[in-house]
Amino acid sequence: MATYSILPGELNVTLRQGDNMSFEADFDIALTGYTLECFVYSTVDSSTVQEITAAITSEADGTVQLALTSTQTETIPVGTYRWILKWGTSDAAQRTALQGIFEVRP
Repeated sequence: MATYSILPGELNVTLRQGDNMSFEADFDIALTGYTLECFVYSTVDSSTVQEITAAITSEADGTVQLALTSTQTETIPVGTYRWILKWGTSDAAQRTALQGIFEVRP
């Protein structure tokens, strides 16, 4: 029997404060017409700590580039947070694609 799941993927991120972060995620579906929203948020009050640059690098292949500059990670206090990548189209509700722990070390 086949299984269909729309639960988001889990991807934990750990980095040093002040370092660049950049990686590509491959969703293996066409992302034509999709918009992205990605950010790090507090586990205490859910406030946004830092937006993450998210860009579709190939609509046809479903690849997305996520990045933070060293200047951006320098402003995030050392600690443990959560991060989330949401996507959507103009005719559909937003959906969580990826999420996980986001840890900043000194």
